[in-house]
Amino acid sequence: MNSIFEKNITSIKKKYIISTNNIEKKIQKKLLNLQKKIVINGFRKGKVPKKIIEENYRNKIFNKILKKIIHQNFIKLIQKKNIQNYQNVKYFFGKYIPGTDFNYTIKFDVILDKFIQKLNSITLYNLNINISKKNIDQVMLNFQKNISPWQEKNESIKKNDKVTINYHLTLKDNNIKILKNKKLSILMNKNFLLKEIFYSIINKKKEDLITTNIKFSKYHPEKKIAGKKVTVCIKIVNIKEKKNQKINFKEFKKFGFIENNIEELKKNIYVQIKEESKKIAREYLKKQFIKKYINTKDIKKYIDKNNEIISMIKKNIFIYKEKLGSQYKKNQNIFEKLYNKNIIKASKKKAIINILIKKIILEKSLSISQKLIKKVFKNTIQNFSQKDKKNNIINKKIIIQNIKNFLLKEKAFNFIFQNVVIKNKKIDFKKALKKNKKTYL
Repeated sequence: MNSIFEKNITSIKKKYIISTNNIEKKIQKKLLNLQKKIVINGFRKGKVPKKIIEENYRNKIFNKILKKIIHQNFIKLIQKKNIQNYQNVKYFFGKYIPGTDFNYTIKFDVILDKFIQKLNSITLYNLNINISKKNIDQVMLNFQKNISPWQEKNESIKKNDKVTINYHLTLKDNNIKILKNKKLSILMNKNFLLKEIFYSIINKKKEDLITTNIKFSKYHPEKKIAGKKVTVCIKIVNIKEKKNQKINFKEFKKFGFIENNIEELKKNIYVQIKEESKKIAREYLKKQFIKKYINTKDIKKYIDKNNEIISMIKKNIFIYKEKLGSQYKKNQNIFEKLYNKNIIKASKKKAIINILIKKIILEKSLSISQKLIKKVFKNTIQNFSQKDKKNNIINKKIIIQNIKNFLLKEKAFNFIFQNVVIKNKKIDFKKALKKNKKTYL
């Protein structure tokens, strides 16, 4: 992105007035300290007359004090105006006469970074996540539910039930069966790929027969049904559930938890949720930034004209199709085939952010210490099994390069977050989880 790091130069001029009282107080204090320490021939230490010290050292002390005050004023000025790059600093001094204020003027050029200016105009909200006792209990209940076995039930289908169905597909226009008597196990949550199936069988019972019509996307990998209206005939074969239970510490001990009591377990779970909250808050910041940055006018215009982005989009689509093809060969169940009709939009987003991150790393000379890379690598390989290590499945060079890329990307986002406007937003942990469902990188 050749244009985002262009520089503009503007001048800043500021006049300062330093009161004579301020200057004289500092001079007299320095002279007094010097009088106690200095040794001059003909006088004992600490007994040199003040007049002699002033005649010999006043100008040196004045220049030193003035230099310090001017430097402090300059640092305050660039910090207040958030100036990072400047050049051609010039000072214009007035004449100082004891008893009158001293004035001077500073003039310098500021190198404005267009990208920094763009970041300064973006406002993001940082999630200040509140973790309640209720949240901790819910996490424990959910985990306990996950490790408990599925139990058959005769009641109607509810959310999070596990349902087994038999189904066949018929083209609506000519009643030709294109898929006969297939069996499928479904976990009834809203992440299920075909919403029409989800809503057609929810609240139904075992042995119920359901017919629903679906129009498949033209991007669907199954050519027979891509872009066509299909009638789906379903029979509910089996319904299973995991019953809600009270927190039972014995169930956690059976699973291998080492805590001695439930309070100790809750404390450790709180620490884990706290760490997860930090990750959620950071991902939410990224998600907001990406959305706002891509939707800025000049970026929108730039996306369709940049050859690097166009090339990256084509590459992403190719990778996506290759991945889809391998999944399709392995599994002929059309309900489980992944497809994304917004692949071009997603590829644009990924391409523009990858280019931006690379530019920041290059322009700002970001780097990662070898010490940190080694530390992360050590923690990473601990997750590999001994079998993998013995069979040399671990490719050290690739893992180290991936770690370096990840850390550089995070450092680039740190730079971004230091330059945008960030406001805090209080939120409950459960709501924060919902906000962070989608990932953008």
